[in-house]
Formats: sequence, structure tokens, C-alpha cells
Amino acid sequence: MGETPSIYTATMARVLEDQGKDTEALEIYRHLLSIEPDRSDLLSARNRLDARLGLTSRKRLIGLFEEWIDLLLIQDRIRMLKQLHLNE
Repeated sequence: MGETPSIYTATMARVLEDQGKDTEALEIYRHLLSIEPDRSDLLSARNRLDARLGLTSRKRLIGLFEEWIDLLLIQDRIRMLKQLHLNE
């Protein structure tokens, strides 16, 4: 986030999370937990965001693999068409 940890509060993390800025909120939760590791509310929030971001990353990765496979199939079709054209 590039801001000083002095504004790293649970409230700021919740505001960021509500705005959809999960990565920034997670950074704050992790910082706060490094100071107060026994706070169950911070731990729960961190775990929730870890899970959400992990799911998002998996979905994004699946999408990238699907796109990659489609591109491989297109490349194969182009190769086959070039071969057919050369054989004419």
C-alpha cells in the first residue's frame, strides 16, 4: 500500500475489504497479527481473506489454462492448414 503502518488498524482493514481491496486489507491484518497474535478477530479476518484470494487465484489460473489450451488448439489447426496448403 505504501502507507505507514501507523494507519494500519482493524477498522482501516475492514474499510479496504468492504471496498474490495482484499490484498491491501490482508497486508494490514497480517501486520496487526504480528503485533497482537492472540486476537481471534484478526486471525479470522486474515483466514477469510486468505481463502478468498486463494479461490480467486485458482479461478484465474483455471481461466489462463483454458485460454492456453484454446491457443494450442488454434496453433495446431493453423499448422494443419499450412501443411494442407503446401501439399496442394
